This record gives sequence, C-alpha cells and structure tokens, in this order.
Amino acid sequence: MASRGLIDRLECASDARGLDIVLSGTGIEAARQARRVREESLRRIVFETLGPEQMAHLANATALLAERLAMMEEEDRECRASRAEAVGESYEERSEA
Repeated sequence: MASRGLIDRLECASDARGLDIVLSGTGIEAARQARRVREESLRRIVFETLGPEQMAHLANATALLAERLAMMEEEDRECRASRAEAVGESYEERSEA
C-alpha cells in the first residue's frame, strides 16, 4: 500500500518509537472508488437478479439465521468461541462483552 501511495507513515504523538499509519489522499480516493464499485456490483448482481420479492425472502431468512446464531452463542461455548474468532475477537473479549 505504501508503494502505491495509499498510506502515509506519521510519527506517533504518544510514542516516539512508533509510527501511525493513515490513509493518504490517494488512499482515501481509492477507498471511495472501491466502495462505489462494490455498491454497483451488489446492485447489479444481487438486487437486480433477485428483485423485491426474493429480496424480502432473503431478508427474512437472514434474520432467522442471525437469531438462531445468537441462540447458539448463548447455548454453546464452542459456537461462541468460533463466532468470536470469525469476527476477529478473542473469546475472552466476546464472553465478557
């Protein structure tokens, strides 16, 4: 990313030994463009393919699956740990939250 000019390295204000990595102006514009491409792709591939009625069914199915996952997290310690790992949290963080 640095070689493409997408990030800048700045001295860390709170720790002179470290650096803060921030998006450069070019990086911000690249992120905006990527978001536009993703949104257009979703619109064309998913929304236009499924249409309003099937999107409503998909939304209902997704809500049911999310509800079931939440129940499984409450009931099953292994499921809770797997879910925490999938979203990049440690199990301890997830179980204390």
